[in-house]
Amino acid sequence: MTQADTEMNWKGCGDLRKIAEESMERPLLNGVLGLCGESGECSDLLKKHLFQGHELNRERMVKELGDVAWCLAQAAHGLDCETGRYGRLAGED
Repeated sequence: MTQADTEMNWKGCGDLRKIAEESMERPLLNGVLGLCGESGECSDLLKKHLFQGHELNRERMVKELGDVAWCLAQAAHGLDCETGRYGRLAGED
């Protein structure tokens, strides 16, 4: 996979779902567990910046946020969620 394939593109979330559909047999499990790990990576980068004096590594943060988006697409696919619908689920009960 090239850098261009993994770059963050919020308008391309449908493309992320397509990748998710093609790559995993257990997308809900992989997606939810992946969200935990990848969001932890983002949190750790920010923690090191805010509390330990490290410079914020923006390039790495963008990469990790791309991984978060990919995991979200995996989880949405595992729930047979329509492309783009998972962006609106937070306001629904």
